[in-house]
Amino acid sequence: MLATFDLPVILLLVLLLLLLVLVGLLLLRPKVGSSEEGMWASENAALKRDIQAKDTELREAWKIGDRFEALAVERKAEIDRMLREAAER
Repeated sequence: MLATFDLPVILLLVLLLLLLVLVGLLLLRPKVGSSEEGMWASENAALKRDIQAKDTELREAWKIGDRFEALAVERKAEIDRMLREAAER
């Protein structure tokens, strides 16, 4: 029976069989990424929490810095006023 087939037909059948095996392997392969995705998601959440904490810390530092700057401006204005009054006497 094989003697009646031409070589290109046999090659096509072999290629078709290989293609079917590859498609079967791709469809039936186990999902490897699901545990890795969970790991990355938890690491991502931890990094987001760290960024949020640093952002809050930086905002608080800016607020404190602004308060000290305003206080320094007030004190400088008061010192300048006192120096002008002392110079006028």
